[in-house]
This record gives sequence, C-alpha cells and structure tokens, in this order.
Amino acid sequence: MTLRAVLRFIFVVAVCSALLDSSFGQLNCGATSECAVGSICSAGSCQAAPTAAQVVQCVILPPSVVRQDATVRLFALAKNASGRAISFSQFRWSLYGPGTIDDRGTVTANGAGELTVIASAGQTSSCATKVISYPRPAANDFRVVVVEALTSRPIVGAAVVVDQSVGRTDASGISVHRGLGAGPHDVHVFAAGHHYTSFIGAASKDLLVPLAPNIPANSRSGFIGKFSSGERLNRTQEVDGSSPFSSTKENKELSADEIRRRFSFCMQVCLQPESVVY
Repeated sequence: MTLRAVLRFIFVVAVCSALLDSSFGQLNCGATSECAVGSICSAGSCQAAPTAAQVVQCVILPPSVVRQDATVRLFALAKNASGRAISFSQFRWSLYGPGTIDDRGTVTANGAGELTVIASAGQTSSCATKVISYPRPAANDFRVVVVEALTSRPIVGAAVVVDQSVGRTDASGISVHRGLGAGPHDVHVFAAGHHYTSFIGAASKDLLVPLAPNIPANSRSGFIGKFSSGERLNRTQEVDGSSPFSSTKENKELSADEIRRRFSFCMQVCLQPESVVY
C-alpha cells in the first residue's frame, strides 16, 4: 500500500469517527447564561471565567463626550499577557470630576468639565479615559460641537456654516451662532484633514458633529476625473474622491467668501449625510 493510500485511509477513518460521534458539530452553549456560575460560554462550550489576575491591560471604549445632565455608557475591554482580548467583566469603576458612574460603567454628567474615568481589575491592572461634559447652551444660542470621530477630542478652528452665519470652533470645539430665526437651519461643518458633514433642515439647536479624518489619496479607492454641473456651475470641478471642502494644504485658512462659495457648491451637487444629535 502506497503512502498516499495510507493517508487516505486514515482520513476516511477520522471523518467516519467524527460523524458517528453524537456530539460532533453541536454547541454546548450559546450564551453565558446557559453555563454554571463562575463559567462563561466561549467557542460553544462552558469554560472557567477569566480572573482579575489574568488581566494585564485594558482599554475603555468608546471615546465619548456627553452633555451636562445626560448619560453615556462605557465598556472596558480586558487583555491577557499575550495581548488577546478575554471575557472579563468584573471591573471596578471610579470617576473624578463633575459626575458619577455606576458599576456597569454608565457615566452621568452633573456639571460641565472634564471627567476622568478609571476601570480597575483587582489590584494589578487598570485603564483610564477622559470624557468631556459640555454645559447646556443658552436658550437663544445655536451651538455646534465638533469632535474627532475616532477619539472624541475637540477640533479647533473647524469652519461652521449655519445658513448664512459663518463661525469657527474654539479650543473646546464649540461654535455658537446667535440671532438666528426659529429654524430649521442648514448646517455645514468642515475642517482641514477631515471629511465634511452637513445637516439639512436641522431642528435641534445643539448639534454634536464627529468628523472622520481624510484618508490619504494614495491609500483610498475611487477615481480621478472631471465633471461639469451644467447651468448650475460655470466651471469644471476637479474630483479626486475627496470633499469639495477639502484643502490641498493642511493648514490653509479660508476666507468667509471662500467658505460661502464652497458651501454653495456643496448645496448644488453633494449628498448630505444624516445628522447626529447628542
């Protein structure tokens, strides 16, 4: 008998044995609630739950901001010595700043300011994050808060267009517009190095705007070409898949006239993404 025939015979025997096993292809559990106390459901079987001693590092998710008197739920992801995520949920939560946190990681902002949140696993491992609590806007103000989509950190100097009112965000990522009518209002937000976001007919007077960073042109899919919008646009617009608000220079300052020109172009030819209100 040749080696190939021997290997084929071993394979057939192994497959037949597996098929005759009544437990083959069956899951012992589908959720941790189906396991005994002190066990978790992992890969379809009940296993001993990881202990605090196995947690070497952790990270708190998601990066968050919150408005005063509102709540936000945080989660802690535990990792072992190999850097692999493990199913550990017995974190002890603590908070420093104008707010409180419960044993499930739910933060309640009692005032404005920066909140420091800490998740601890036993006495050996802990992780921390910052949550910014924004005060409620004044009754007659229209406020736009602009943050990084990936980190929730404020974006300074972002251009904010509310109808015909143009402003820029301050060190806290806030742009306040006064003297506007009852609304609704059209809002457009853009910053160098980020995708723009628009809200058409925004009813809320307090908007949280997370801007995603632009992907470098040599790292994204798409096309390079030209198009003309006919009667609505008297010139040909170069397109490389980026926003019409994008700047070729990261720190380029735009005048109010240039902002309005780009705003007008966007109103004619751009799709408007869904708004985010916090």
